[in-house]
Amino acid sequence: MILHSRRTHDKLAMHLKRQDLPRTGVVHGFAGSLQQAERFVQLGYKIGVGGTITYPRASKTRDVMARLPLDALLLETDAPDMPLKGFQGQPNRPGAGGARI
Repeated sequence: MILHSRRTHDKLAMHLKRQDLPRTGVVHGFAGSLQQAERFVQLGYKIGVGGTITYPRASKTRDVMARLPLDALLLETDAPDMPLKGFQGQPNRPGAGGARI
């Protein structure tokens, strides 16, 4: 299951915990707190991160990612969106982020 949540991580985690759904999937383009990320990981979800993590304004998200276990993270290309820093305005390509992130 791919979860796309913007500023509703707490509510989403609460609803997921209540539902009888498979406990596997990805929280796409995550930009929440460490506690929110840990809650999703405890529920069985991976934390998706894309090219926007390379932007200067993403320092909070980088700090969160650095504190999570590597196996809790999923590198997303989200092509053609979410280009890497320095490539804004250009379409993102699969494989563009792996060597840089």
